[in-house]
Amino acid sequence: MITFQRILFPVDFSKQDHEAARFVKAMATRFQSEVILLHVVGVVPAWYGATEAEALTPVGGLQELMEARRQRLCRHLSDELAGLWVKRLVELGDPASEIEKCARDQKIDLIMMPTHGYGPFRRFLDP
Repeated sequence: MITFQRILFPVDFSKQDHEAARFVKAMATRFQSEVILLHVVGVVPAWYGATEAEALTPVGGLQELMEARRQRLCRHLSDELAGLWVKRLVELGDPASEIEKCARDQKIDLIMMPTHGYGPFRRFLDP
């Protein structure tokens, strides 16, 4: 039988998060899973060609930004995911890399990501 002990739900505080939360809750309830909410604060390189170390060099206000995002994540989807075991993480870096790293480090069984519908498949469906 398939089981999902840990579900990763990357969020960006968008409307799509709220819409996807009911599906995440249904899966977590069905499989009695822990839900890990992950928010990644993306860092844009200061200049073209910056190395990864240079791109992630702390800039003024970064600590305050990270703390503000942690506080926001503590409240985010609290009603929608009520009754579930939810772990909340805020990371700094490239979103795709941080999602992959979190999935590996937290031994994630399922990743549930909402879409904004900007990809080519969505454009294909819209006339």
